[in-house]
Amino acid sequence: MDCFRRADVIAYGVLLEAERDGFSVPRDLSVVGFDDLDWSRHLRPSLTTIHVPTGETWQRAGEYLVRSLAGEQTIMHREIDFSLVVRESTAPPPKSLK
Repeated sequence: MDCFRRADVIAYGVLLEAERDGFSVPRDLSVVGFDDLDWSRHLRPSLTTIHVPTGETWQRAGEYLVRSLAGEQTIMHREIDFSLVVRESTAPPPKSLK
């Protein structure tokens, strides 16, 4: 596992602790990760997460590093597409919080 991709792992820990403490996900608590690791879809409930194209992200970081090492201007702004992958770990909020 890539050492920088941990948010889904933390979200999985939240799922486990919620269950251990008697909460039902997503009835009582919605949980969202960030990474869209391959195994996130196989959890129960499957994890809602943010998908970020890792290859493109690392490519942009490499370009920035190469330019910086070459002494070039290193201010870069580029948007990277991401998407919300909705799965079973989230639900709309209840109509009443009574």
